[in-house]
Amino acid sequence: MQFPNIPSTREIFLDKNENPFDAPPALKEEIRKSLSSLKLNRYPDPDAKALKAALSEYTGFPAEHIVVGNGGDEILFLLFAALIREGDRVLTLSPCFSEYNHLCKLFRAEQVKVPVVVNGKRFSFSEEAVLDVLHEASPRLVLLDSPHNPTGMLLRPDFLLKVIEHSPGICLIDEAYAEFSRTSILESIKGDLPREVAVLRTMSKAWGLAGMRVGYAMCGKRVSQILNETRSPFNVNVMSQDIAKLMLSYREWMEGRVYAISYIRDRFVEEVNRIAGWQAFESASNFVAVRAPLQRQQLEEFLLQQGIHVKFISVPWEGTWMRVTVGKESEMQLLISAFCDLTQQAEGFPSSRVTV
Repeated sequence: MQFPNIPSTREIFLDKNENPFDAPPALKEEIRKSLSSLKLNRYPDPDAKALKAALSEYTGFPAEHIVVGNGGDEILFLLFAALIREGDRVLTLSPCFSEYNHLCKLFRAEQVKVPVVVNGKRFSFSEEAVLDVLHEASPRLVLLDSPHNPTGMLLRPDFLLKVIEHSPGICLIDEAYAEFSRTSILESIKGDLPREVAVLRTMSKAWGLAGMRVGYAMCGKRVSQILNETRSPFNVNVMSQDIAKLMLSYREWMEGRVYAISYIRDRFVEEVNRIAGWQAFESASNFVAVRAPLQRQQLEEFLLQQGIHVKFISVPWEGTWMRVTVGKESEMQLLISAFCDLTQQAEGFPSSRVTV
C-alpha cells in the first residue's frame, strides 16, 4: 500500500534514547566560564579525581572504586578486552542492548542468550533459565541491563542478587536508565560491592550529556583493578570531565526533567493503546517498546516522510516493533498523529488526529 508523500518541515529524533531537554542556561554559563580557564595544552587528570568525587557524592559509593569511561560503551569494551578470548561465553538476555551483540561478535565470544517473551501486556523471561545457564555454561561475563533495553522492563532485585551470588565470572548490571526507574541494585546489596561485580551508569540519558561521552562504573575491587589496568590513562578528556562534574551539581534540574519525561512516557503509552491494532508497553525507562499492525517498510517510509526517526528493532515476536525514545510533549503528539494517520489511511477512513 502506498501512503501519500507529505514532506516534513522538521526532523524529530526519537531513536537514540537521548534526553530531549538541553542543559539549563545557568549550567551553560558555568561551562563558558570554566572552559576559559581550562589548560587545553595539558593532559586531563588520568584518575578523574574531581569528577569521581562528585560522582561519589551523588551515588554514595566510594570514589576509589568508581571507574570513569568515554561513555558506558568504553567500559563494556574494556571488560571484553581484559576478559574475553575467542570461544568464551557471555550471558545476555535476547533481545538486548545492541552493543552486547557487537562486542560478542568483535571478540568472537559465544553469546548465550535467554529469550525475552511477550505475555499479553508485559515482557518476561525465565529467571530459572538464567540461573541454569550460570551453572551449566559457566559464562566468563554476565551482562544484564535493568531497566532492560529495548523493553523497558525492570529486573527484580532479588533475582539480580541470585545472579551475583551464583555467577562464576564477572557480573555487570547495566543501569544506564536507573534514574528513570528510581531503583538500583546497590540498594539491595548490604556492605561492600562483591569483588567481581560492576554497576554501570551513564551521564548520557537522565543527565542529558550524550554529546560529552561520560560513563562510569561502581565496581567491586577486582573489577576496578581490571578496568584501571586496561584503560588508557587519559580516556576521558578534560572538557568532558569538567562539564560532567558541573552537571552533577544540577541534580534538581535532572530530577525535574526525569519526572517530565516519565509523565510524557506514560501518557504516550496510554494514547498508543487507544489506537486500533497498536500496542505500547509500560516502561521504567525513557523509551517505549511499540508493536505496530503495519508492515515495517510502509511504516518506516511514512515516518521518514514526516521527518520522524524511531528505532526499528528485529525481534522474534509477531508484528512490527520499534523502540521509541520519549521526546518533548509536542514531538510525541506528532508521532501519535502519524500513527493515527497511518492506521486510518491503511483502513481507508478519513484522517483525524489525536493529541497527547
